[in-house]
Amino acid sequence: MFYDNSLSKKTDMMINPVTIETQMMIRKPVQQVFDAFIHPEISSKFWFSSSTGKLEQGKTVEWTWEKYQVSSKVTVIKIIANELIQIQWGEPSSTVDFIFETLTDDQTYLKIQNYNIALQGDELIAFIIDSTGGFTTVLDSLKAYLEHNLQLNLVQDKFPPSKWRLTKAMHCSIVGKQFDSFKNQNSAPSVNYSPTRRSIYSI
Repeated sequence: MFYDNSLSKKTDMMINPVTIETQMMIRKPVQQVFDAFIHPEISSKFWFSSSTGKLEQGKTVEWTWEKYQVSSKVTVIKIIANELIQIQWGEPSSTVDFIFETLTDDQTYLKIQNYNIALQGDELIAFIIDSTGGFTTVLDSLKAYLEHNLQLNLVQDKFPPSKWRLTKAMHCSIVGKQFDSFKNQNSAPSVNYSPTRRSIYSI
């Protein structure tokens, strides 16, 4: 099932029309794949460490990646059972659609679209790379967990446990100043950003 997200995109000239898309076929019924994103006790097996609650339309929850000491507030814009989960999150804020398509009784095609991105130039390019890589990692982890009951810890192991810093994109887009003072620290600053995208990397 296809959703035209152009109707929901902001008209602000600062919003870039780019839509980032990743996709994966999951060999499980659509209900099971859909529930994996709704219920944090399942999502925490392949994505974040914990959540303040399940996804419900109109509600805001907070996802936490404990290893990185990072949290992100997530606002649920729209839910259509077994078809669509639409959220807004991150810094800079952007919209993410999880689109579920039933192929057979035990096969689901999942697309993740990320758009409404208020960045331009090099910052936009960095965001596209990070978002594509991050959501691809989420899909890989999801497939391994639902199909084979394997927790690969791909998100948790994407970055080293120490000596890491914020990317240049985060320097500019989150607070507009340099965070080079973190360069030689072994612990992470607490920020409202998701490590699913390549928001942090080793030094």
